[in-house]
Amino acid sequence: MEGEYLKTALSAAVPLWMYQFAELTFEERKEQIDKAMTDDMCLRLEYVLHKGPKQGDTARAFNDLAKSIALLAFQPGGIKIFGMHFERRPMKAGRVVCEARKRERLPKRRERL
Repeated sequence: MEGEYLKTALSAAVPLWMYQFAELTFEERKEQIDKAMTDDMCLRLEYVLHKGPKQGDTARAFNDLAKSIALLAFQPGGIKIFGMHFERRPMKAGRVVCEARKRERLPKRRERL
């Protein structure tokens, strides 16, 4: 049951971090991954499942985990972890163009009515 709560929390937190990192370049994301993936962070991941000794340790460990997953989701193929798959797919320019075309047509249709 403990794992289900973790999956639920990650499914909410990771997309928020992905949104936060969407504007970064590849080099900036790589720098963030290097900062996040420290030996200290790896040792603190135990606090995600078991309460840390100090107040806030569990929250910091969870945020570090969610941030790391979000950063790795930008890589081709994304990341599979805890039975979940996270991947950031680039938006296709065609979708934006189609939405712009729809907006342009709306005034013309209203004129006909």
